[in-house]
Amino acid sequence: MVKIEDILFWVFIAIIIGTALWLLHGSPPEMNAIITIGLAAAGSELLIWKTLFKIDKNTAIGFLKAKQDLNLMENRINQTLNNINNKSDNIEKKLSKK
Repeated sequence: MVKIEDILFWVFIAIIIGTALWLLHGSPPEMNAIITIGLAAAGSELLIWKTLFKIDKNTAIGFLKAKQDLNLMENRINQTLNNINNKSDNIEKKLSKK
């Protein structure tokens, strides 16, 4: 699915390439071309950083979920070990009574 950010990114890249080619042909004033290329580069850079931070946020959430799952597993293992320990204590008590 194509998002508006993806379209804007490619529009900025097209502006950069188009302005650079137009500048090579000699049409726009150099200062205007530099400003246009700089603004388009900044815009595309912002879109890239926004995407990277979104990925980082999703990764952090994934690690938090994994940590919670590991804590649940640890609690279950501890409960199971405690049950086994209690059962072995009961067996020892029964054996010592005989």
